[in-house]
Amino acid sequence: MKKCPFCAEDIQDEAIKCRYCGSMLSAAPTTPSQPAATSLDQELTRLITEGQKIGAIKRYREATGVGLAEAKTYVDNLEKGLPPSAVPQKKSQAGCIGCLGAVVLIVAVFVAINALNSKKDGSRQGDHATMAFIQCKDFVKARLKAPASADFPFLDYSSANTGNETYVVRSYVDAQNAFGAKIRSNWICQVQYRGGEEADRHNWTLVDLQLAER
Repeated sequence: MKKCPFCAEDIQDEAIKCRYCGSMLSAAPTTPSQPAATSLDQELTRLITEGQKIGAIKRYREATGVGLAEAKTYVDNLEKGLPPSAVPQKKSQAGCIGCLGAVVLIVAVFVAINALNSKKDGSRQGDHATMAFIQCKDFVKARLKAPASADFPFLDYSSANTGNETYVVRSYVDAQNAFGAKIRSNWICQVQYRGGEEADRHNWTLVDLQLAER
């Protein structure tokens, strides 16, 4: 504790403003544990002294980009004469750009994996190759003993446009057989897209379906 040179009241050693008489102790020497007040702190202190505490909170938020609660706490500390914490900086644009770059990279990897799967065994990606796989899964489920138990892979499939919007899809499914045991079956499905809304099953025709247990 130390005494205020203006009113002789006991105050904190780190105080830069007397809590009793409101006098600024800017003439006090600065030590490594007591950093000098920034120009922003001085501006906020002036607003507080003039009775504009709300204005000080608003000014601090504009300068730092922090939330209302954090800004209020900071200004309260200044008003009480406590040493202010370091002024946080606004988030840099470089950080945001880095996040965006990471998202773009993930999307690119996902697209590349799909393209790789679609080109297995010499097949090539068609405009509706992915939807052909989705439609084929429904046709396969209709052939299973326990359709509700069907478990299809997410990416392990190939889908090739063989011309005339006809697609050959190869993959596998894990499902229960007639005895309740879960087994894996390979399947080859050939479907034709007739146009219209591609998600509508009625716009797809099943040409051939081969389902064989491993």
